[in-house]
Amino acid sequence: MKKYKKIPFGFTGDSQFFINKAIIVSRGVYTFAEYLGALIITGVATTIKSPSYYSWDFSNHSIIELVCSPYFWGAIGIGLVWFGRSNKSQDFENLTISNENIKLSFEELQNDYAIKGDEAKKILEIEQKKVRKLTEDLTKAKQEHSKLYSNFLQNWLKATMIAMKIDNSKFRVTIFVYSNGSFFYLSRYSANPLFDDMHSISFEKNKGVISQAWEHGECIDIVACPIYDQNPDKYLQYMKDKYGFDEEKARRLTMKSCQYIAFAIKDQIQPLGVIVFETIDSKRPITTQKVGVIRDYCAKHQVHLTSYVKEGIRCDTIGMMKAKGDLDSVDIEEEILKEINGVGAAHE
Repeated sequence: MKKYKKIPFGFTGDSQFFINKAIIVSRGVYTFAEYLGALIITGVATTIKSPSYYSWDFSNHSIIELVCSPYFWGAIGIGLVWFGRSNKSQDFENLTISNENIKLSFEELQNDYAIKGDEAKKILEIEQKKVRKLTEDLTKAKQEHSKLYSNFLQNWLKATMIAMKIDNSKFRVTIFVYSNGSFFYLSRYSANPLFDDMHSISFEKNKGVISQAWEHGECIDIVACPIYDQNPDKYLQYMKDKYGFDEEKARRLTMKSCQYIAFAIKDQIQPLGVIVFETIDSKRPITTQKVGVIRDYCAKHQVHLTSYVKEGIRCDTIGMMKAKGDLDSVDIEEEILKEINGVGAAHE
């Protein structure tokens, strides 16, 4: 049997700090800590100035100045993210180990099932319930983290739109990731709920604004694109000639934008995804100056974007789950139980 590392909170924590009725609070400590830390870091990143701007003279009100400094809160945020992420990872690992140990016990019981008869059958049923409970806990923990991180990403995109003063119902920003030869949604935000939804549609590697930004580092299209409401045929032809979209694909686009600004999200090795800003607002178009503001903002936050994309892929955000068509928690549990029952039936 494998042994796992003890931690105070989470699904496998042994702390008595929270009473039984508040067990859900205990389970969410690490996720909340990581989420809060990430929000603090994001807030600090949008307001921080050069170190020389702040007074570091340790006299008079130096303690107050230190506490009010965004660098202080940035350190708090980093600490919370580290505390939440490291312990949450250990919590997931502990759940997995517990699940594996119970499955091993389950298999051993199956080997003795024919000999021990009814007594073994009762024990087998008890172990089966334990497997189900652990499976539910593990699946629930991962889905809770996925939903929380999806909300965090969307809030960060909203903060980005507000910071650049383009947070209105005719603008949208989306992060796409590259996987298995196509681009999928990771997260999206728009003040307009019609443009905010993420579908299971994917985009090919060699077509569209996303593809050009992925290949060349950026794609700026703020002048030539026709306005769909004014001339649908011209717009559809432009999408075909410029981006390789056939008429059906172009018509399926929920938001038929007239301006696009897209930048690749890169780590030190290769691109991980693309962030796309778009608008249908022909009366208040994006200017060249605004493109410069967006470019500078994305460059400043490139490290954050890279981290967000990697974590979003790892924890399967809502957008990724839709794109891949993953099973929900009930389906996952049923699949596991089918396997267990199938093995049990083979021994009857």
